[in-house]
Amino acid sequence: MSQRKIRILITSVVLLFAYIIHKVPENSPVQHIPNTDLEYVKVVRVVDGDTIVVAKGMADVKVRMIGVNAPESVDPRRKVECMGKESSEYIKNMLSDAYVYLEKDESQGEYDKYNRLLRYVFLSTSTISVNEELIKNGFAHEYTYDTSYKYQLRFKQAEREARDSELGLWNSIRCGA
Repeated sequence: MSQRKIRILITSVVLLFAYIIHKVPENSPVQHIPNTDLEYVKVVRVVDGDTIVVAKGMADVKVRMIGVNAPESVDPRRKVECMGKESSEYIKNMLSDAYVYLEKDESQGEYDKYNRLLRYVFLSTSTISVNEELIKNGFAHEYTYDTSYKYQLRFKQAEREARDSELGLWNSIRCGA
């Protein structure tokens, strides 16, 4: 077989594989999302409570979760904030070596000022975004950067419920909330 035919065959196999792993399975709980542009990616590592690194194509890409702000835990210029380590551990337990779906929000742009991809993150086994789970369980605040976003009302409601239940950040004994 010629070198050219081998290259064509390898390219075809790689493209087919990329299509298969990025296609949302028909029985996935995230099928309810009216967005056909979901990307299926592997989490490489968790940076902190609101930032992860995923394998996207041949590169590792930092992803900043839209609509959340977790307490600081890794910035060397700042002290670790209340619930910072717990927030990072929570998300590490949830996402380490997991495959997730990334959903884009046109209202937020592609990247933030630190060149992190802006996305909602969904586990393949859940209909609720990881972003919302963090807020709902008191591991992050709802955060609106500049303009409103797709799930803003849900995230604000999740924060109200966490606050009312004194979960995580909202626990007056733990964080003096």
